[in-house]
Amino acid sequence: MSGEPGESQLPMGLVGAGNMGEALLRALTGQRLRLIVAETSAAKRTALSRQYGSRIELVTTAAQAATEAPVVILAVKPQDAPKALQEIRKAWEAQPKGHRLIISIAAGLSTAYIEGQVPGKTAVVRVMPNLAAKVGKAISAIVGGKWAVDADLRIAKRCFTTVGEVVEAPESAMDAVTAVSGSGPAYFFLLAAALAEAGVKVGLTKAIAEQLARQTAIGAAALLARTAEPAATLVKQVASKGGTTEAALKVLTKKQWQAIFIEAVKAAHKRAKELSWQP
Repeated sequence: MSGEPGESQLPMGLVGAGNMGEALLRALTGQRLRLIVAETSAAKRTALSRQYGSRIELVTTAAQAATEAPVVILAVKPQDAPKALQEIRKAWEAQPKGHRLIISIAAGLSTAYIEGQVPGKTAVVRVMPNLAAKVGKAISAIVGGKWAVDADLRIAKRCFTTVGEVVEAPESAMDAVTAVSGSGPAYFFLLAAALAEAGVKVGLTKAIAEQLARQTAIGAAALLARTAEPAATLVKQVASKGGTTEAALKVLTKKQWQAIFIEAVKAAHKRAKELSWQP
């Protein structure tokens, strides 16, 4: 992670190596960073040691990571965050003061909440990525807290561009981001599963139906990524008048699939608000 003088040599802590944490770890080990990874599971630490070897330093607590690093990525489950933040606070309070940064991907934790758990004027950047980080195709929304400066946002952006694209969003929109892109991969997986099931219903073998559905999803996504055309325009390009696609779309329209889908995303948005932690 090169760029501003000295930043590439900055020790960086990663607290938590679950699905998203390890996706980040995998990408960041390709950068010029000293990575200190805090993972409570002994089995997971063993697996990480075998996979990454000397490219990372493994510790067991958030406090150990924070003691070594002025930048910490908080990648734990929301319910585990209070304990991790308490450890980080104690570690940083015991050291000479300096600029510190927490980059949090813990869902639902506001920047204000995190700021209230750590030493005063600690910079906080909140990020909502999605599961596609595992293949470097995520979309991550970021927002800086009260004490975050441009340099903090640049560090966060460079971390998350290693696993996909990054967009800045206001904190008031983060629950909506969660509902749309955070949960979004599941919506597309569900569609692919339904398409494969439909293929079996019209006479295909399960293996062929799943292969067709999978590659159709991959191809459609690639086409969407490589054109400036809106998705709605691409639908019209596939649906010739009087053709097979139009017949299928008429059924979906009659069943009000669009309204149902919007209601589903609204439900995810509502739940995200319910699960949000506020100070």
